[in-house]
Amino acid sequence: MNNQSSLDKPNEPAAVFNKRTVKHGFNEKFDIVLHDFIAQSLQTEGQLGVSVMCPVDGSGSHEYDILRQFRDVVSRDRFYESPLFKQWEVTVASLTEGEAKRQHLSGLETGFVLPGQRAMYSSATLEMALVIILDVWPASILISC
Repeated sequence: MNNQSSLDKPNEPAAVFNKRTVKHGFNEKFDIVLHDFIAQSLQTEGQLGVSVMCPVDGSGSHEYDILRQFRDVVSRDRFYESPLFKQWEVTVASLTEGEAKRQHLSGLETGFVLPGQRAMYSSATLEMALVIILDVWPASILISC
């Protein structure tokens, strides 16, 4: 899966957002398999963490949102090419509808995390923060006056 875009910087943190739709009646089994997979995968080199948003009981939703953070692009690509990940894909194929919807994240969007999780800050994120503080904020004050 070498989905490296021209915007990827090999030494900067990387994140991948995955959306999985679980077949009706398989949420409990998927929860167990997902928990085991996360426990194993966090032992692989370059992992910074995983955040999971599960569907609320009684909501009728079967979508799981999984945000996986990596030390760098190389670690991300290595993980998605690993036998561990490929086995995960085989294991959940019978529990899910279709393939995961995957989106590679960069920039400010990687700085937003769930409470208790570690944020990823790349130089691009810090540069964007400086732009906001030095350019956007003063301009918004002048405009509002």
